[in-house]
Amino acid sequence: INFTYQDDKANFYIGKLNPKFSYLWQERTKLGIWATDYAEEYANIGKLGVGFDAKFKLARFGNHQLSAAGYFQDDTDLNDSSITGRDLTNGEIGSASDTNNFASYALNLYGENEFLPFKPFYNLGYRHHESDVNLVGDEEAYTITLGGIILQLDEFKIRPIIEYTKLDNFNSFNNYFNSEFIASRQMPADSKYYNILVNFDYLNCHFLLSFYERELANEAGKFNDRLWEISAGYQFKNGINVKIGRKEEELSESYRAVSAGLMLSYRQAY
Repeated sequence: INFTYQDDKANFYIGKLNPKFSYLWQERTKLGIWATDYAEEYANIGKLGVGFDAKFKLARFGNHQLSAAGYFQDDTDLNDSSITGRDLTNGEIGSASDTNNFASYALNLYGENEFLPFKPFYNLGYRHHESDVNLVGDEEAYTITLGGIILQLDEFKIRPIIEYTKLDNFNSFNNYFNSEFIASRQMPADSKYYNILVNFDYLNCHFLLSFYERELANEAGKFNDRLWEISAGYQFKNGINVKIGRKEEELSESYRAVSAGLMLSYRQAY
């Protein structure tokens, strides 16, 4: 629930919001099957606050948008979900940004240039999550995303995307399995995320090769997870998108899992 004012130069909003911080997690319906699994863990979602977007053009340097927001974690019933475990506080110790004041904030700058043949884009983000509990300290995070079209021959395109995110004292994590999934990792932890994707598009067909790595370090030690994905899909004219894929995930030196998946999605613009 929020109130928003929009025009050609700015957006203003107050209430329930997802403060802009990173890029990749927002593309979860457009890329592969597992392409945003790691990126969704540090997505800035489920907050209560106020923010704005300022839009501007720089001649031949394209369109840009600067976003800023002040907020705190929404710990009301509006942020719970029995199916996905979206109540994202870490057990009884709480999490950074769960302060009931506007001490947490995020800054984000996005830009794209449609004038250049390879249509490059970038995203830069910073966030500070304040903590008011002894067991969880303040969290700081930085992210950068780069992408574009490196080759285009008629209807065939190659589009790479690279996103790197560093989080100090990361504890305001998001994942569908909540603390059960990473209980052994004893969050909070200093974390690094590497996401590398290469998209191959031809007409309504798309093919994805990607690699993702997650590094966590805390008093319990250092942990590295890696995921490789290969997937293909077809976008029908009625908005239905069909994808099939294979992923290989390395959760430790001795454990590796291989999975196959099928995804159906539907998008409709109004």
